[in-house]
Amino acid sequence: MSTYFFAGHESLTNRGCEALLRGITTAVRASDPQAAFLAPSFDVDADARRWPEAGEAGVAFVPAYRLPAPVRVWARIQTRWPSVRRLGLPRPGLPVSLRQQVDHADRCILTGGDVLSLDYGVPSLTRYLGQARSFIARDVPVALWAASVGPFKAAPDIERAVVHDLRRFSDISVRESASLRYLRGLGLDNVRQVVDPAFLMSPQPWNCSAILPADHDDGVLGFNVSPLVHKIVQRKGAAAGRAFEQGVIGFLRHVVEASGMGVVLVPHVDSVDGGAGNSDFLYMRDLLARSGLDERRISLAPRELNAAQLKYLIAQCRFFVGARTHATIAAWSQHVPTVSLGYSVKARGLNADLFGDERFVLDTQALDLEKLLAAFDLLQAEEGGTRALLRREIPVWQQRAREAMPPAWTGQPT
Repeated sequence: MSTYFFAGHESLTNRGCEALLRGITTAVRASDPQAAFLAPSFDVDADARRWPEAGEAGVAFVPAYRLPAPVRVWARIQTRWPSVRRLGLPRPGLPVSLRQQVDHADRCILTGGDVLSLDYGVPSLTRYLGQARSFIARDVPVALWAASVGPFKAAPDIERAVVHDLRRFSDISVRESASLRYLRGLGLDNVRQVVDPAFLMSPQPWNCSAILPADHDDGVLGFNVSPLVHKIVQRKGAAAGRAFEQGVIGFLRHVVEASGMGVVLVPHVDSVDGGAGNSDFLYMRDLLARSGLDERRISLAPRELNAAQLKYLIAQCRFFVGARTHATIAAWSQHVPTVSLGYSVKARGLNADLFGDERFVLDTQALDLEKLLAAFDLLQAEEGGTRALLRREIPVWQQRAREAMPPAWTGQPT
């Protein structure tokens, strides 16, 4: 039996991270049936409640840690004076308290989807690289599993640091061809393309009739938008942020008032502390209140649902429009025609690989009511063909996800 440590993971409040854990444990146990897993958590008890069957999958939650004070200071300095990064990036390793809990880990999996990017800031990136380096220093093999990486073209110093660290990984797998081309272009030859393990997560059936809108003669549109996307749009200014939200509210009004469809708002990430900072639930609750729409036609799913329950809810939808990548994966893997509200390489890359183009991707930086309405029309016009493609391709993708285990790890543990 091998024990695997999940670096890059911190909380099941991000249902995408939960989907990754569920999918990876499924894939690993296909080759290593007795495998055990250690998953860091900011709230061990809460995550155990969110996934009560985790023990059956071999998963134990262990305390996660936040950035140490010196790195937080460095983070503030580099924000004001980016040139300090030329001296090198800090890579904070595991603290002594956590190292003592994971000394018996045989292998390390760096997951989290796009944690090796600048989407969440430089300090976040240094934390995950530091965790990986802690294991490499102990001669524990580290694999980057089904990631979207970079790009870091705007920050060459960071790009060099990431490449330096990745060269020491025992395996690098990415989930879309854009990341594959990017890393190979940087001279990394230990990179292969796999499928995101979230495609393997099984939905958990539950009675969601009370959650679905009461009036939906023509089916239900599932919709997800995040405060993260709003923050990215706001970098262009407060007016851009307001226009983005007006477009979203206008779109929801159109679907509810001009079609026979109902809408269910699907939060897929919540904040660790329960606040509004990264909570899809609180953000969409505010948008819903501002819309003034009849709640018989539009509803908001509760924030307590776990990833498998949300996947089951999404399966009840005729169409889906989502900003969170793993919410769209939950839809695709159940043959639900979907539009991605993309802000990074992952949405474009996954769509290009699955559909052969990016016609179902909307760039959030240029999102407005007109583009949302056009995307909704496209979903309806191509519904039959899209469902047929998904029924054909998803089983192939799921098999590829099952085969994502690092080749060197597929034998019996040494």
